[in-house]
Amino acid sequence: RCQCMDDAFDRAALVVAIGNFRSACPPCGGGGKLLSRLPALLQQQRRARQMSRSIEAASSCGLLRFLQVLLVCLSAVSEVLGACSDSLGPLLISDCDWTAEERDLALSSDEFKTFLRGLATLRRLLWRLGLAAELFLPGGDTVSVVESADLPPKEAKTLKDLHEQTSLSLDGARAAWAAVEAGLKGLQVDIGTWDPSSCFEVGGGGGSSALGGASADKHRSAPLCALCLLPALPPFSLEAEGSTYDGGVSSALWKNNGLVHVQCANFWIRHGAKSKTLSDMGLSDPFGDQLA
Repeated sequence: RCQCMDDAFDRAALVVAIGNFRSACPPCGGGGKLLSRLPALLQQQRRARQMSRSIEAASSCGLLRFLQVLLVCLSAVSEVLGACSDSLGPLLISDCDWTAEERDLALSSDEFKTFLRGLATLRRLLWRLGLAAELFLPGGDTVSVVESADLPPKEAKTLKDLHEQTSLSLDGARAAWAAVEAGLKGLQVDIGTWDPSSCFEVGGGGGSSALGGASADKHRSAPLCALCLLPALPPFSLEAEGSTYDGGVSSALWKNNGLVHVQCANFWIRHGAKSKTLSDMGLSDPFGDQLA
């Protein structure tokens, strides 16, 4: 597959993704020895299938473009989460010069409840982007990966820089989320339990009747979000009518006939398209005004 690609940069980036895909595939054989691990192996198989679909999608849109978008998104998530962590600071008891009544009033306000819902969305966005990074970033030394690709010097530097900056941005975003979690714990505030393995994006049923049962089949055939490359529930689908419907997987149509998670689209429009990282790379918005 790599040799069939004309662009040398895309070939090198694809080698990384395919290597990660192979590492994620469940082992063959083993017979009865693997029975105790069957649930974990099935989950691993679903993840490998999804990685294969994501590789196909990224190859179609161009791996340089996708890696650039991934870097912009992770940088923006890190920045937004950092701002959220700073907002929680004044409410912490150790830093708070408010009265107990004023503090309780702030924590019970509609604005704070909306803020918590936003944090839950950011948590899911970071998880989605983390899955993409785990697929397209090298697991080992970036320099050796680039050198083995035998790229022209300019393209080799571009790939090396993208890998390193994206990895740093992912670490920064996860550290920012850890700071948010610490702040929420200090406030004794819970934004709700969440099990990523139960999400529709990775083939889970979410514990709901709307997405349970045949959710694995729906997941395999669902269109992929143009931004995170994970399955999205098509607009106007029957599953969206259930009372237990997971709104996080809803999608919107793009003018180029693609789909994007509503959450991903809103984040890109509000933060990604205005990101300093995007302007620093000298790029215009790769999505433009594509949302219908």
